[in-house]
Amino acid sequence: MSHYKIPLQKVKVGSLDMPNPPATGFVDSGTTFAYMSGDQKNSIDDLIMKNCKSGEYKCHGTRTEKYCWKFNGTEEGKKLSLKDHFASFPVLYFIHTQHGAIRWYPSEYLYTEKS
Repeated sequence: MSHYKIPLQKVKVGSLDMPNPPATGFVDSGTTFAYMSGDQKNSIDDLIMKNCKSGEYKCHGTRTEKYCWKFNGTEEGKKLSLKDHFASFPVLYFIHTQHGAIRWYPSEYLYTEKS
């Protein structure tokens, strides 16, 4: 099934390049999971945090665990929607060597979990 593999030039999180990105991506529209090495997952998480800390993105909510954010519903006294929450995080870009980028929006890599 080599037609699902795509060569990657780079991976960006917001405006930041991922160091040592994978050379190949695998597209599977039939799953909601992302498969990558632990180092790649940590690298993406670190870049999300750098984007949040730089002020380029607000990253609304409270970080509760390494990969978890709690939606508070308000920020600086303003009521926020879940859409606002997702929009406050960086987009991930998987840049194909010949055909542009696949964008992975926060509403796709973050998900809601009811407590």
